[in-house]
Amino acid sequence: MGKKKSSVLFLGEITALRNRHVVVVVVIVVVVVVVVVVVVVVVVVVTLIIVAVVVVVVVVVVVVVVIVVVLVVAIVEVESVVVVIVALVVVVVVVAVAVAVVVVVVVVVVVVVVVVYADFRLNVNTNKTEYTLIQKDGEDWKKSEENQPCRSGRALSQVSQVVVVVVVVVVVVVVVVVVVVVLVVVVVVFGFEQKLNPCSKNLKTIKKKKLKLCI
Repeated sequence: MGKKKSSVLFLGEITALRNRHVVVVVVIVVVVVVVVVVVVVVVVVVTLIIVAVVVVVVVVVVVVVVIVVVLVVAIVEVESVVVVIVALVVVVVVVAVAVAVVVVVVVVVVVVVVVVYADFRLNVNTNKTEYTLIQKDGEDWKKSEENQPCRSGRALSQVSQVVVVVVVVVVVVVVVVVVVVVLVVVVVVFGFEQKLNPCSKNLKTIKKKKLKLCI
């Protein structure tokens, strides 16, 4: 009986030691995965912020160039005041759209980072291994029990759906705004051109003398 008890105790110690090694390996793997994911997320966030800043800078430069060109044309040719107004409207709309897109992208990125980080923290906290003492053959044995199952991927899937919806909405808004601005510019410029050039109303009914003046 003594040998049997000692062998049982020895096997129990081996099992407990093996379980401890497994726990250590799992913890190391989880820590490495979390660190890699955090680094990747930080790199993606920094890249998106840099891209957003570059886009804003490019838009501002283009807007400044357009304003300068239009003002020069307006100074040289007094009749181009309508063009100045149209250009200012376009500038305001484009800047507003660019700022809205940048704000939406930054907000979505922050939300994704927060949700992913919280999800991984939740997985790390709930995927621990606990040991309970049970009686077996009159001796105390340790039995490993897992807590809640790992839930990684659920929050990420939800966040990806939100990101897709937000991106689609932003794209639709940008397209609608651009189409409206283009239509406004075309209508204003066409009406302005019709008002300045009376020869373009009906070339067939104009007499030859006036036609020569128009040419």
